[in-house]
Amino acid sequence: MQKVYFDESGQTGTNLFDPIQLFFALASTDLSERESADIIARSFPGQQGPELKSANVFRRPTGRRNFLNFAKEVGARPNSFCAAKISKRYVVVSKIVDQLVEPMLRDAGYDFYKDGYAIRFANSVGYVFEQLLPREDADRVLSSYNEFARAPTAPLIRAFRSEIGLVLANPPPARKRS
Repeated sequence: MQKVYFDESGQTGTNLFDPIQLFFALASTDLSERESADIIARSFPGQQGPELKSANVFRRPTGRRNFLNFAKEVGARPNSFCAAKISKRYVVVSKIVDQLVEPMLRDAGYDFYKDGYAIRFANSVGYVFEQLLPREDADRVLSSYNEFARAPTAPLIRAFRSEIGLVLANPPPARKRS
């Protein structure tokens, strides 16, 4: 069986509103451990320790040059690497969809994930939060849900429902169509 390896960057735990790290990155490869070790040895000949850390690599000009060598190695194997950059605000929206919306629909007998509907729904909700709601309203709702997700309690879910209620009671003005 072939192994696939994953690593992340931008992990701030449950603090999804870190103003310095707005994105979460996830990368994977299906290269063998041996081939990966060979690439790292060629690209970062002075590497010591079990794991490369970008803060250490990019700190010095030599590390930055070595990274370019590494990028060439990776670029020569495009089918063996995959990466995604995800807005942490979108992660909160996805959690709302997965943890609140999907269970209700499942209980009603619907397969929310069938034909990619959950992803399309989350993208639509994300668009509302990023493009239609005033930023301060979106921030309050997302922050409130994030607090609830970190420590699910009845008072925190009530606070989240209250924030949703405020937004619904005071919707943004309709945009004129061009």
